[in-house]
Amino acid sequence: MSDPTDQPRDKADLLVRIDAAHSELESAIVGIPADQLGSLHDAEGWSVADHLAHLAAWERSMLALFSGQPRHEGLGIDRETYESGNIDAINAAVRATSAGQSADAAIADFEKTHADLMARVATMTDDDLRQSYPHFLPDEPGSGFGNDSGDPILWRLCGNTAEHFVEHCAMLLAVRPV
Repeated sequence: MSDPTDQPRDKADLLVRIDAAHSELESAIVGIPADQLGSLHDAEGWSVADHLAHLAAWERSMLALFSGQPRHEGLGIDRETYESGNIDAINAAVRATSAGQSADAAIADFEKTHADLMARVATMTDDDLRQSYPHFLPDEPGSGFGNDSGDPILWRLCGNTAEHFVEHCAMLLAVRPV
């Protein structure tokens, strides 16, 4: 079970965290000269487009979850890779789905996906967000992601938005010419 002391308490707390992290991420992107968005890479070789496509994919996986669809479909990867629970393999598969995407296209996709997810969350109540993972996908087996942990989906949503944005913001701040 996740540590509840560092998790959002309710929808309002979640939305504050998401908005703050989204603003931080946007600031990091704005800080990169537009003519270098496609040529800058972090130490792992990820471009700005790779980071944004990755974030969009994980947000789409949450939209899939809330629609009762398997998350691997939202990620755009095969079920076996997702169910392996191997985050490196999953992220490599996710990255492969958007290889060659321009930074402009990645930014537009990320912003649209984020807006779609926030619109979906806006329709949800605190009670909805206190439900656990199996409430949304009862037939999806547990995996390395703790799908059957009993934690409120609110925490998973925070991990796939606010916490994920902060993680990738730090990586975007480290991009450099290659």
